[in-house]
Amino acid sequence: MSLGPSAPPSSRSLPRTAFAALLGALFLLYQGVVAIAVDNLDVPNPRTGWDAVHYVGIAERGYPSGGSPGDPPAGYQDYAFHPLYPLLMRAAGFVLDLPPADVGPWLNLSLATAAIVVLARWVIGILGTTAAVTVVVAITVWPSSPVFQMAYTEGLALLLLVLTWQLASDERHGLATASIVALSFARPLAVPLAATITVVALLRWRSTREWTSVRGLLGVVVAAAVATVAWPVWAGFHSGDPLVYLEAHNSYATPGAPLSPALWALTEPLIGVLLVLILVVTTTIGLKLMPMGTPPLLKAWVVLYPPYLALGSLITPSLLRYFMFAFPAALYLLPVARRRGPALVALALAVGIGLLGAWWWVGLVMPPHPYGIYP
Repeated sequence: MSLGPSAPPSSRSLPRTAFAALLGALFLLYQGVVAIAVDNLDVPNPRTGWDAVHYVGIAERGYPSGGSPGDPPAGYQDYAFHPLYPLLMRAAGFVLDLPPADVGPWLNLSLATAAIVVLARWVIGILGTTAAVTVVVAITVWPSSPVFQMAYTEGLALLLLVLTWQLASDERHGLATASIVALSFARPLAVPLAATITVVALLRWRSTREWTSVRGLLGVVVAAAVATVAWPVWAGFHSGDPLVYLEAHNSYATPGAPLSPALWALTEPLIGVLLVLILVVTTTIGLKLMPMGTPPLLKAWVVLYPPYLALGSLITPSLLRYFMFAFPAALYLLPVARRRGPALVALALAVGIGLLGAWWWVGLVMPPHPYGIYP
């Protein structure tokens, strides 16, 4: 089994890079419309609230220390937030001579736009321009897409995720290793991504029975595993409390609530039915319904990422923005997108519903407590 897709379809439209750049510009245009809702909020600094407070604080003064085993230092919740994005905020602020709070939102949006361009250019090369439009629209109109305007890590995580998919699919294992290691210091997404690569490698080995054919992929997985462990270990060493990463993560759990959607599903039948339905749908899409030529890594991601969220995420509204990274499932809609009439209707509905969802999300989660909820 080959990791790479079939030969790319021919394109009679704009050159690939130009079309990808056009999609990036349209993404920015949509964010500009959504910015109207953000700027109309009657609250100070909505783009640097909630998690952004931690990222800005880390960029300004680093992580706290001085704790001991079982007794984390004051401000230990910062350790739930990985260091790469605050480091980039600090570096960009130094270069531009601006405070991290001013740099953070623009850095996130810039990285997200770069991710859109890289994603679109890659998808055009393997599935064509219509497929690229489909996945870009899926990201753009997701209700929580205004998060790309906040000092959050979504843009960085999206860029590193897309780069790792592309580099691993192209057998550029050294660069894929660098990308997934960077991702592990930006967001916990390296864990499901490493699991995805492992599954694809095992399927390839099953087909070839040659370990040399999967050696590079397994090297990427091993590097990701080491890097994923490295951050909690460093956090424990620096803070003085070996379990500070887990303590910081669990400090955001709702008191008295289960620690994950999977545990919640075991106690609430309705939640259990909903969770099973979501997993059945995404698994079916990943295994059976994605178009021919879709890279195996994307198919495996659609299958494995939702169970990862169910098992490893806390029960907060943040699940909505986490689920945005399941956007490759939108390729299931490619047959509709390739029919001009239905495609235009679907696009108009997606944009309209997306803008309504974005307005709802902005008003619900961007104002500070007690007017909003944890985003």
